[in-house]
Amino acid sequence: MFRRRDTSLTSGVRNKAQSKTWTARKPSLACSSMTLRIFWDKRMLKYILAAYFWILFIATTCVLFSWLAVVHLYHKLFKPERLSEASHDVAVLWGRTLFALGPAWTHKVRGRENLPAVDAEPYVMVANHSSTADIWALFLVGGQFRWLSKDAMFKVPLVGQAMRWAGYVSVTRGNKQSQYQAIETSRQWLRKG
Repeated sequence: MFRRRDTSLTSGVRNKAQSKTWTARKPSLACSSMTLRIFWDKRMLKYILAAYFWILFIATTCVLFSWLAVVHLYHKLFKPERLSEASHDVAVLWGRTLFALGPAWTHKVRGRENLPAVDAEPYVMVANHSSTADIWALFLVGGQFRWLSKDAMFKVPLVGQAMRWAGYVSVTRGNKQSQYQAIETSRQWLRKG
């Protein structure tokens, strides 16, 4: 019923033939460990870059939110008609700062000349939103625009408040009333120009 365990694999090298086999396999084990080390280095590099990005994101958000609070207060007291535009300008600065300091990002804006002039009629931009970088990339285009964003983003500390001050539009997924309200708010922004 019970079989005897084969101990030839665990008992070590017994003769020269096995010794030669072991010697022949040794470099492949070294290559495997080198491959593992390179793989580990690439993974560590990803973790280091991710940690750098999040530290950069948090630091720039805190610094620029402080600046945004000053800008918001100034415009609320002295230039209320330009309140959301000034807040959006700080958001543009934030997005451009993240791109400028990001270690792995390069960017080139093409086709900016095809956009209408700043004082021309309003238009709608639709971005292919495949990653978080798309959000900051649109800030590179410049000009005044308003985001249509899910309501969860408005609950993020500092970022949500900055979005409200800039006049960005919140929409709740799956809620038709919220969707209609978001479309109406977007229309109002388009009418304002």
